[in-house]
Amino acid sequence: DKKAEKIGLNFNIPHYLNSEASRLNRLRSGVIKKIYLNKEQDSLTINSVNWTKELELFAAIDLNKAAWKDQFLCDTLSVANTVIVTYKAKINSIPVRQVKLIYFNGKLESIRIVKQSDNFIVKSSSQLIYQPSSGYTYKSFQTILGLLDENYFVIAKFQNKSLKE
Repeated sequence: DKKAEKIGLNFNIPHYLNSEASRLNRLRSGVIKKIYLNKEQDSLTINSVNWTKELELFAAIDLNKAAWKDQFLCDTLSVANTVIVTYKAKINSIPVRQVKLIYFNGKLESIRIVKQSDNFIVKSSSQLIYQPSSGYTYKSFQTILGLLDENYFVIAKFQNKSLKE
């Protein structure tokens, strides 16, 4: 339907994440992180967060870059109260391979990003998930010349009761 087509058209991820950073700063939200590096694990609670800096990895994803103009296929799926807008890169040289925007009742519930870059030395892939009501996840997998495999995984949960505003 027309609403489903328009909901994700020209979605501006940097603008959205900058407004999210402002919202989280205004709420003085902290974050609880679980960090995994290969087989090691750590957890961290941060009460005072610079959300602009914290979300910059997500905000750096800009589907509207001039160099990427017309380089993504856009598809929408609308079922009941859920709309999923999927952007897929047409060519492998773009590191952002896929972006999914998931809406429920017209409200953005999740941004899911898949990045991948390969060359003869390094193969890397990452998945980023941002959920405005709860937090974010970042997974990174990297292989260097078949010698070194590194897995990095962060689960971050917002620490504030009033985030559903």
